[in-house]
Amino acid sequence: MLWWSAKAARDTAKQNLADGLIRAKDAEGNVYFAEQLESLLDRVDHLREGAFGPLTQQPLVKALLFPLSGAGWLALIENGILPGL
Repeated sequence: MLWWSAKAARDTAKQNLADGLIRAKDAEGNVYFAEQLESLLDRVDHLREGAFGPLTQQPLVKALLFPLSGAGWLALIENGILPGL
């Protein structure tokens, strides 16, 4: 849930920054402000850590995918959870 909320918040922030950037470029009064908005938009777009990381890097997804990996199967076989293997 946190990942989806973070993604929605990032999308909203990106849209607001893009709108502000358009307004700043139309005003042509303060080029430095437009450059700051571009830089901030780039940082928001490339943020890939914590809740903003890819879904496959989220701890819960990793925990759910571990049993499907080779190490997960090996651990189940070694602990005798899968009899006959």
